[in-house]
Amino acid sequence: MTRLMDVLSKPEVDEGRAHERLERAQAAQDELGAAVGAVAVEGPEKVADCAVAAADRLGAWVDEVIWWFELGRPHDQRRTIVELQGRALEKVDEFLKECRTALYPEPRWRWPHPIKRLRWQLGPCRNRKRLGFPRR
Repeated sequence: MTRLMDVLSKPEVDEGRAHERLERAQAAQDELGAAVGAVAVEGPEKVADCAVAAADRLGAWVDEVIWWFELGRPHDQRRTIVELQGRALEKVDEFLKECRTALYPEPRWRWPHPIKRLRWQLGPCRNRKRLGFPRR
């Protein structure tokens, strides 16, 4: 996304290179759609929802960039493109965070083994210093 915007934001744009980057972005969007379909079918519901939202935002951004480029890159539309890019990146980051959470959940707290709990209860009695006058 940033490479595409770097190419398109220059005053003199190489048309062939820009079209190549736009085609790559569309191909990546298609691959993302296939991945989202797999996640939606096989994955947890929360991850699937985040994947669909990220795919929608990326699709809207790619469509807007293509439309912006076909119009001749008007400067007044650039702010909209940058805002859409930021929103798409936020959704992608949220999707990645949910994937990490699903793959590596935080360990749940559980009671320790009964013998370990017994040692904890008996430990202070054994190690406690005797109070009073020292014996000779």
